[in-house]
Amino acid sequence: MEIGQRIKDDILSATRLVASVGVAPTKFLAKLASDLDKPDGFRVIQPGEVRTVLDPLPVSKIFGVGPRNAERLHGLGVRTVGDLAKLPRNAVAKRFGASGLWIHDLAHGSDPRRVTSRREEKSRGIERTFAEDIADRQELRNLLFTFCEEVAFHLRDRGLRGKTVTLKARFSDFRTVTRTKTLDAPTNIGARIFRVARELLTKVDERPLRLLGVQVSRLEDVRQPVQQKLFEAGAGGGSRTDALETQEKLAKVTPSLDKLRRKFGRGTIVPASTLNEKRGGGDGRDAPRVHSERGAD
Repeated sequence: MEIGQRIKDDILSATRLVASVGVAPTKFLAKLASDLDKPDGFRVIQPGEVRTVLDPLPVSKIFGVGPRNAERLHGLGVRTVGDLAKLPRNAVAKRFGASGLWIHDLAHGSDPRRVTSRREEKSRGIERTFAEDIADRQELRNLLFTFCEEVAFHLRDRGLRGKTVTLKARFSDFRTVTRTKTLDAPTNIGARIFRVARELLTKVDERPLRLLGVQVSRLEDVRQPVQQKLFEAGAGGGSRTDALETQEKLAKVTPSLDKLRRKFGRGTIVPASTLNEKRGGGDGRDAPRVHSERGAD
């Protein structure tokens, strides 16, 4: 409980955001506990309280019971976790296979998975939902540049670089599209990521957007050697030598810029093209949402 409270305090101190923490005997129960008293909760499930907490919950609270399985369980008269726990384990396995064993164990609070403190990061991205739809392509490009720089800063801070860039866009009718491109060599330079993301934006219908985001995946440690292509044209059709010189210059100046960002804040270094951006913060819906995808365990 002391560790959980410390985590809450650290998150609040570092981000000024509240967080919900769950403490329990297993990973599944701890995750469940963290969901019970959102948005600023601190829930502890003691070993002797497991059945009391689990039994009245809807069966959909079990990890692995999606809408389809929930519907099948409802057909068996199973609506709560307690109902599922009362069924014979073999009967659930017969109807649902290996996943039946898993959900039946969870219904009893049993979860053998170990907690690992370090996990491989699979991707890093940032997206933003706008208070109003944005049709101005230059404004969208400015925002995209800012996102690319933020993602790149995080990758460098973690000693990572990535090869695949994905653009995410959502229209006013909430239809969402993605566009993806894989680079020949991994990068953590914002300008390089933006060059690809800007190209991907041209492949999205020129309609007002409600949301825009960028993600870099296929991450690797910066200490891994990079195999460059022998023949490769530079940006805008320039020579390979010009392209390499540009990359080298960016790589040399970036650590100094990162020092300024860490000392004075992320917004210390910004591209001149974004200084007249009309849509700033203020509205919570304008705040960028950063997301990171990690391994399953």
